[in-house]
Amino acid sequence: MGQKTHPLCFRLKKTHAYKSFWFSNFTNYGQKLEEDFIIRSYISKYLNYINLDKIKIYRQNAQLIIQIYIVKTFTLIQQAKNFSTKIKKHLFNKSIYFQTVTIQFIEILERYTSAILIAKDIAFQLEKRTPFKRVLKQSLHKTKKQSFLGIKLQISGRLNGHEIARTESLTKGSIPLQTIDAVIDYGQFYAQTMYGIVGVKVWLFSQNRFINNYK
Repeated sequence: MGQKTHPLCFRLKKTHAYKSFWFSNFTNYGQKLEEDFIIRSYISKYLNYINLDKIKIYRQNAQLIIQIYIVKTFTLIQQAKNFSTKIKKHLFNKSIYFQTVTIQFIEILERYTSAILIAKDIAFQLEKRTPFKRVLKQSLHKTKKQSFLGIKLQISGRLNGHEIARTESLTKGSIPLQTIDAVIDYGQFYAQTMYGIVGVKVWLFSQNRFINNYK
């Protein structure tokens, strides 16, 4: 059986950039990696995970800069107030110290331009017991409006309560996974249904050329 490489890891520093920007020696590397995990976990838990796209973390001496890419909602506006103070207090309780903590919210104007946001939306609808075929067709229809060259939506698990797990997918266009210069966005999430976990994967192919500006 063929082994499949993660589409984003395969294209790091080619069409995609890292989501953590800092340098460390071997001694402190594990500690900083754990700190990043704590920061991302807290933000994902505090903010509405359905609207959260990605989190970028920058470190510069004793300064911490966190960029949160998210779909802007009224609830987010309420939660964003004093969020910097709350996360600094949380880090202090975890014995993680920074002199200054800067939070930057970057608005995602359209949900169906991000693979992870589409995957989360599909998972959310499956948890509400919406028929999976309808969910896939509606999501594909909304995503096609964004003029992607290729779209693939895939779900796996006990669909509609069947005892044997299976995989269903919808594809529009082409997804050149082996072309390293292809700009492919990939997102995966899961739905906790009454029959068990259903995995959701989304691939979006936007262009097939080398770009200098990383995502």
